[in-house]
Amino acid sequence: MQQKCGNCGKCDVMYTKAYCKFLRSDYGYCYVKKKVVPVSKLCDKWQRRMGRNRSIHRAAVIQAMEKGLTDLAVLRQIFTEDTEKEETHKIDP
Repeated sequence: MQQKCGNCGKCDVMYTKAYCKFLRSDYGYCYVKKKVVPVSKLCDKWQRRMGRNRSIHRAAVIQAMEKGLTDLAVLRQIFTEDTEKEETHKIDP
């Protein structure tokens, strides 16, 4: 199965920043062939890019968000306890 080299998992393509978008260059570096190749050329060593499976990324994102929310809840609890302690130890003149 031959596909374009620019879509291969073993090819890095450079991007340049334009005014309001990024432009993809016409050439990229192939780690299998160890040389610069045109991205439109057909690749006989084509491999799927890692990260295309969105369910893996979705699970990782959900797990990271759960951990982040747990950490935020712990911090909120700590700050709430600190303010409660300060309020109980305040002495009004």
